[in-house]
Formats: sequence, structure tokens, C-alpha cells
Amino acid sequence: MPAPEVDASGVHRSKFAALRRAVAGLSGPVDDALTDGCGVRGMNVPNLGIWKGDQVSACIAAASVVAKVTRDQMMCRLGDSFPVYDFSRHKGYITTSHSMALREHGPCSEHRWSFTNVVEAAMWWRASQPASSFRVRAGAASTHSRPWARMTAEV
Repeated sequence: MPAPEVDASGVHRSKFAALRRAVAGLSGPVDDALTDGCGVRGMNVPNLGIWKGDQVSACIAAASVVAKVTRDQMMCRLGDSFPVYDFSRHKGYITTSHSMALREHGPCSEHRWSFTNVVEAAMWWRASQPASSFRVRAGAASTHSRPWARMTAEV
């Protein structure tokens, strides 16, 4: 799920949208789906949410492992694109080194602006930059609910 979609919808809604997309994108026939936690409304197949599913269902546990490995691979690719954040090492979890990189370099396009630590780091980073290195984006008045959207460094 792209970071801007997560920011727009929230993590919870984005998770369900991603599950719906994943099942809809499967090439073979799907009789039903099991999910870890609660069921997913609007899915194109019958589905059952299982509380603590990764602990009680082998197929949910296996899917959880596949998802984690896939996410780690995606973070390693992001690390190639944005080496200053060291995504390949911390895999997107908040670590001291990641927080320091956010403050030193500011957030990149892949950071989720709905996360408090990203906004705080952006404000910290912005405060450390000379005012002459920023311009106001066109339409900034409409970004009142996202103050960071008005801060764009001249590159």
C-alpha cells in the first residue's frame, strides 16, 4: 500500500483495502479467505477472521511469514533508493538510527506523514534548515491540515 494512501485512509482502513486488493488480484479461483484478526467487509469471496490467527492456523502463520519476508525485501529495495535512511537494516521499524536520519535528512516520499515521529522529525529537520532553502508550494492554503506539505526544500 503506497504511503500516501496509508496517510489518506489510515493504517486500519488501508490494511483492509490491501487485503481486498490482494484477494481480487489472485489468478486462480478462491473459495474463501482466512484473515488474522477480523473479517474483511467488501471482499469478493467469503472470509473469516480468526482471532490470533497466526497462532492457531498454519496457513495464516505461513502467510504471515511470507508477508514479513516480502516486506523486508521491499525495505531493502527502498534502502537502495534512499540509502541515508538505512531501510535495509531497520526494515522501517523506529530505531535510534532511523530517527536520527529522519532528523538529519528530513522525510522522503516513502515515509508515512500520518505517523507522529515522521512529522516531528520533519519539523526538527525544517527548523535546522536556512529559511532561504524553502519555498511555499502552490495551493499551500489548502494544506492547512498537513503543515508539512507547505515545506519543500529547493533541490
